[in-house]
Amino acid sequence: MTRMTCPTVSLVLIVALACAPAHAQTAACTPIADAMVRLAATPNHQHIVETAAYKHGTSQSEVIETGSARYLKINGKWRSHPYDAKAEAAQIGQAMQASKATCTNAGSGDSDGRTATLFRLHNQSDDAKTDQQVWIGANGLPLKQVIDIDVGGALGKSHREIRYDYADVQPPEI
Repeated sequence: MTRMTCPTVSLVLIVALACAPAHAQTAACTPIADAMVRLAATPNHQHIVETAAYKHGTSQSEVIETGSARYLKINGKWRSHPYDAKAEAAQIGQAMQASKATCTNAGSGDSDGRTATLFRLHNQSDDAKTDQQVWIGANGLPLKQVIDIDVGGALGKSHREIRYDYADVQPPEI
């Protein structure tokens, strides 16, 4: 996977792996899994802020997904990549089948003035520990996501905050 596609693909798959309902899990993970599959098929604009042990300082990026294309803005420059919403949703579904995360419905809350239900997720694997908060709006789509990952070693910990917008999503000028 190239560096340019990593920000979006990894975010969606991280959520899928961390929140998928495994056979013994409660229904608390289902709304999050459904929201991530729905996100893959819905045009959206993501605003991402990340701090990580393997980087110096805070980085900001943007992603616009239109259903047929994914646009990434990194270091002030937009790049386009093909995007297949159906394939992405299927990939998320497959990843969810393998997850052993635990999820908790933390109740109603507010995300940037929008009413949402807050979910907390925890996943522990041999490779990483992931803790997430996902605010899901009344339309079943994620509004905001906070992801804390600890992979240990030199890569250490990372913290990502993602804000999702769905209104008037248009391809950027490249």
